[in-house]
Amino acid sequence: MTNFIVLTKNKRKVVESNYIYDFHSNNTKLGKEYWKCEKRKLCSVRIHTVTENNEPKIIYFASEHLHPTDVDWLNARKAVAEIKHEAVENIAASSRSIIAAKFTQLTKNTCSQLSRLPVLSRIIQRYRQKNSGFPANPGARTGFEISGEYYKLDNGEQFLRYDSSIENQQRILVFASENSLQDIAPYRQRACNGMCKTVPEQWFQLFSIYVQVKGSSFPMVFALLPNKTKQIYELHFEQLKLMQLNTYPLDHMADSEVAIH
Repeated sequence: MTNFIVLTKNKRKVVESNYIYDFHSNNTKLGKEYWKCEKRKLCSVRIHTVTENNEPKIIYFASEHLHPTDVDWLNARKAVAEIKHEAVENIAASSRSIIAAKFTQLTKNTCSQLSRLPVLSRIIQRYRQKNSGFPANPGARTGFEISGEYYKLDNGEQFLRYDSSIENQQRILVFASENSLQDIAPYRQRACNGMCKTVPEQWFQLFSIYVQVKGSSFPMVFALLPNKTKQIYELHFEQLKLMQLNTYPLDHMADSEVAIH
């Protein structure tokens, strides 16, 4: 079977009988495209194609390949192309979950041809950033406005609840869904946790508030904080009060961070 595929750097290639061909040139008047074997330094095979129903049809084949095919290597490259496509189509899914789902469909030999998971995940994230139409990651936590679809959930519900100021060097962002704000109110006990490793580099920590339901903890409110000073914590909790999260007397359980108490 002969087909087009985009394998690397958005460059279109042709795959035929498990051999890969790179684009060389075209003749727009005749509607022809000319391709060279990907291993052109070792192999002189050339093909000419025309496009029918969005797929290539070979009309000329020159010479014979001087090397064997590597099916597992080819399948690994196809898998990466499919993962990239899925990453752009399914923005809500994490890169690692998309990769894991694809891995279950591959043989062990094909998986052995793929990059390590952290490397592959970074490749997918860069591809998604470049091709999803999202704005580039900001270089600082100031100077950019969060508006439109970027402060809402997929269902259109507001998720960004507070933004201290786009020019504030100590900028705080607070996120919560409407359901979370309603669900958290009746709970007298809440737990707080600040994570510094899983946070955008422009902020110092991701500060979350949890409630415990039937023995399990659920995160309800999230905040990106610029540091862990007492002043920042006070500003954050003041915003929570404005969100009417102090309906009941509360017992807050926090980690050993002194400034939060």
